[in-house]
Amino acid sequence: MFAGQKNVGGYGSSGLICAAIGQELQKDYFSPIGALLSGLYSKLAWTFHDMRNLEEYFRRVNMMGSGQGKTRSWPITIYSKIIQERVLSNGVGYDEWSVHFM
Repeated sequence: MFAGQKNVGGYGSSGLICAAIGQELQKDYFSPIGALLSGLYSKLAWTFHDMRNLEEYFRRVNMMGSGQGKTRSWPITIYSKIIQERVLSNGVGYDEWSVHFM
């Protein structure tokens, strides 16, 4: 079951999230440079497979930090039937329909 999937049918979501120094629940080791590097490696790892190990490490140690923001849920009907089936069964990383596309 993917994050954001309800018991029946599921849904899509979109959001704007910000991680900042001094933000509630932010770790003391958080750095905007670390977030920048983590985000950059995340994007590059889609194309350059040899960067994926370092990108996964950055993600595991939470270099992006904790974030807050606004999210919106969309009914699953925004997707075609073919896409609904692909999204609801996908757990593959580095895929445009991955559970956590960044």
